[in-house]
Amino acid sequence: MLKLIQAEFYKIFRRLTFFVLLVSLPLLAVALVLIAIRGRNAGTLTGAFLVAPQLLSYPAALLPLITEFTLGEELRERTMKNTIEYGIGRGTYFVSKLISTLLLGILFVVLVYGTYFATAALSMPLGKGIGTELVHATCSRIAAASAVYAAASALSLFLLTGLNRNVSAIFAYYGLFYFTEPLLKAFKLSNGVNYLLSTQVSALTGEDPPQFGFILAVSAVTFAVFCIGSLIVLQKKDLA
Repeated sequence: MLKLIQAEFYKIFRRLTFFVLLVSLPLLAVALVLIAIRGRNAGTLTGAFLVAPQLLSYPAALLPLITEFTLGEELRERTMKNTIEYGIGRGTYFVSKLISTLLLGILFVVLVYGTYFATAALSMPLGKGIGTELVHATCSRIAAASAVYAAASALSLFLLTGLNRNVSAIFAYYGLFYFTEPLLKAFKLSNGVNYLLSTQVSALTGEDPPQFGFILAVSAVTFAVFCIGSLIVLQKKDLA
């Protein structure tokens, strides 16, 4: 397992597109800091912390790029069969891809928010209201959002495994993540909206205190369902 993950990162870190993404996302965070923060405590570190949760809606949109690095590329180049026929179990193969995806996601979250807060701290005055309570509240939202991203990663990997086409899987991911809510409302199934990943992200980016327990529970169940689904699909998948 460890060797598979090491090989995965060796391959990914040799890709130019990965380094472009690795550099461009932190630069985007810097650009967001340099843009005047509107509202209370504009242009202060306090304002940067107040705005930080609004950025949590963007990583979910970038997840297909990460799963493209870990699994999509092997599907496109048809190298999955070689790896599994080498003696690697299908379950081990999928878990290695899942762990690699999660580690990459953590890397990007740390880089983006580390750059964001470091730039804000170096370029802005403190402002009013900055303190341990505000810092804890912001970090709690980011941590809870990471659980949502993990569930979204499982969804993206499931779609790649099942559909076997990168473009179809990406469109299906965006459709399920962003358009399930209006469909449920159209069919008068609004109660189901509360259990969508997009709803959890909206709760974390909103002004009201989020229900962390509920968000984590929904994320955990979604993560488990799509991981199990991926394993089932992969076990039955024809690799020819």
